[in-house]
Amino acid sequence: KMQLIPSRLWLGAILGLAISASSANANLLVNGSFEEPVIASGTFEYIDPAEVPGWEGDSLEIWNHLYETERFAAVDGEQILELNSQDGGDGIYEIYQSFDTVEGEWYQVSLSAQARRTTDEIFWYSVEGNGEEIFSEFVDYHTTAGWMTLFYQFQATSEVSTLYLTSTTDVASNLVKASNLIDDVVVLNMEENNILNVSAPLGAGIGMLLLGFARGRNKNKGVA
Repeated sequence: KMQLIPSRLWLGAILGLAISASSANANLLVNGSFEEPVIASGTFEYIDPAEVPGWEGDSLEIWNHLYETERFAAVDGEQILELNSQDGGDGIYEIYQSFDTVEGEWYQVSLSAQARRTTDEIFWYSVEGNGEEIFSEFVDYHTTAGWMTLFYQFQATSEVSTLYLTSTTDVASNLVKASNLIDDVVVLNMEENNILNVSAPLGAGIGMLLLGFARGRNKNKGVA
């Protein structure tokens, strides 16, 4: 049976390796930090996916320093995504992107996420290959204290894999159109980027390390 590694909470060493390797050249995704198209600072826009390089699915709500607070500053670049925004009328908020993989090789997905308003917010991220789900990670452990970095390692089953970011209207009524902030979505080939394949998650202390690291990156950047 294929081994899947649910990695909400990882060794600090893995975090360092993943982040140091997540350059634009290493990332298998296009526009993983939602930096294109560029929108005016201090605003947000609903953008058709046809106008957003790399991504498909529902309309994307992209922010560029919409609120001048440290908590909402982007982890990477200047812009972030609010996932729950335009559902296309079906009650499902979803964007996705396909990327090249090698069957049998291992990859790591990482992304930064935070709740916009309350910890009731939920979403999940998943990867498919050959039309079959490889993994699906449900995120119901949001924080409103700042960015949390999530990881998941998976073994590719095809030459093309697809990453999905998904939420639904099945949340509190005040969150339907305003929840789930996401940034810095990265997929790396683990062997090419010297990322250790870890088979077991650790305790909550590492989760706080991830959160603290992300906060530190924002603090050092400042807000434009």
